[in-house]
Amino acid sequence: MSTSHDQGAALAGVPRPQHLLRLLHTAGKALPLEKELLLKVIRVHGHTFVSDWVDARSVVVDFGMNHGAFSTRMRRLFDCEVYGAEAHPVLCEQLPRDPHIHPYNVAIGGGPGTLRLSIYKQHCASVVFSQLEAEKAETVDVPSVSFGGFMEQAGIDHVDLLKCDIEGAEVAMLEAASDDELRRIGQVTIEFHDFLDANQREPVATITRRLEHLGFWHIDLSKNRMDVLFINQHWHPLSWSSKTHIAGVKYLRGARRIVGRRIGMQDLGDDGFRLA
Repeated sequence: MSTSHDQGAALAGVPRPQHLLRLLHTAGKALPLEKELLLKVIRVHGHTFVSDWVDARSVVVDFGMNHGAFSTRMRRLFDCEVYGAEAHPVLCEQLPRDPHIHPYNVAIGGGPGTLRLSIYKQHCASVVFSQLEAEKAETVDVPSVSFGGFMEQAGIDHVDLLKCDIEGAEVAMLEAASDDELRRIGQVTIEFHDFLDANQREPVATITRRLEHLGFWHIDLSKNRMDVLFINQHWHPLSWSSKTHIAGVKYLRGARRIVGRRIGMQDLGDDGFRLA
């Protein structure tokens, strides 16, 4: 007959959820793998990229700055220059003041002109989605530029990291960008919005194929293309083992989320957890 002592001994080798979460967090860091596998894949405010290729000399572009959380975090982490676009006039005016963060009150789209921005009470403002709520708070017309137009306006000729979360307008932006403009980007961390609009699924698939043809490797680190990473392999050649390592990050995160929920912790979107 089993005793409580025997049961305790049987469970002694089973990691507690808290310990398992810590193991998952550090998994891969001590593996005796080739140097390429040690690429540091991080997530900043829900957007994943390889941080080895970002430093103080880098040009980072933040499309969809919102309250400036991504831009501010990138400045603190890498001391880099950040150029951003925020279409919402009030949000743009309220962005944190930093001499190395350069915000522009423009909407990113397919070209120069004016776009009508729908501003909601419960959702992010959008120039694409106009029926997310029965009652819109207001609409406002804002100037729009293409990706190439923004680069010209900001006075930059390349982008080491492009973060893009512009509520559906990413399709028009990427469709209008020339091959040469796209080749000037090292990494793209992007949130697609075809999960909100099924009509965007085929355009997103077409854009993905085009980027692959231009030499980008991509991976969806979410379940519905809310966190997609494109890496320009002409800038950053990737071996099969490096791609496998990056892909493994997705599944380690999934395991951490499951364990985190079990112990009442909340995913922050920054590869960290806090008590819910």
